[in-house]
Order: sequence, then C-alpha cells, then structure tokens
Amino acid sequence: MDRATLSRLRQTIDDLERLSVTPPQKSEEVIFLARIIHQLQILQDTVIAGDARETVFVCSEQIASIGRSRETFVRVAGLVLYAQAVENLTALQKEAHVFAAIQPQHHGPGKMIHG
Repeated sequence: MDRATLSRLRQTIDDLERLSVTPPQKSEEVIFLARIIHQLQILQDTVIAGDARETVFVCSEQIASIGRSRETFVRVAGLVLYAQAVENLTALQKEAHVFAAIQPQHHGPGKMIHG
C-alpha cells in the first residue's frame, strides 16, 4: 500500500484524537469519536498487516459505518474532517483492490501476507 495514503489515515486518526480531548465535548460526542478512532485504528492495523483482501473488506465496512453516522460525524468533527476520512478510506480501498488482484490467495490464518 502507498505509505502516503497510510500517513493520511494516521493524520485523520490524530486529528480525531485531538478533537476528542478538546473541551467542551459532551460525553456522547467523546464516545462517538472514540468509536470512530477505534474503527480507523483497526483499519490501519489491517493495512500494516498487508492483507489486501481484508483491507478491502474493512474499508467497505468503515465507509458504510461512517456514511450511516454522517450527520453525527459532521456535527462532532466537522465537514472537512468527515470528507478527509471518507477520502482516505476510498483511496485505501482502491489501492487494496489493486493489491488484492495480484496477491496470491491463501487459505488458512497462518498464511496471511505481511508486508
């Protein structure tokens, strides 16, 4: 995967973490941000593990999740950060599709590709 795209994902996570500790945040907003941050960290770990097919799957889940919570995300974090998150997820998903097409298919958890 492209390190620049992964770096942008890390920046989005950092921005959300900073926002979550910036007063005044209501408790439900902090919980919402923590959930989004956790989901993006799972994606980041998946990308780092190097399994392109799993990355495609996790990206799809995250795009759907963020899409369902768009209104709350925009209210809590702003439209710019929402757009940045969706852009990063979409870019990672496109890259992962390319890598998944060329990555050998393995069967079994012990044969995951790490890279």
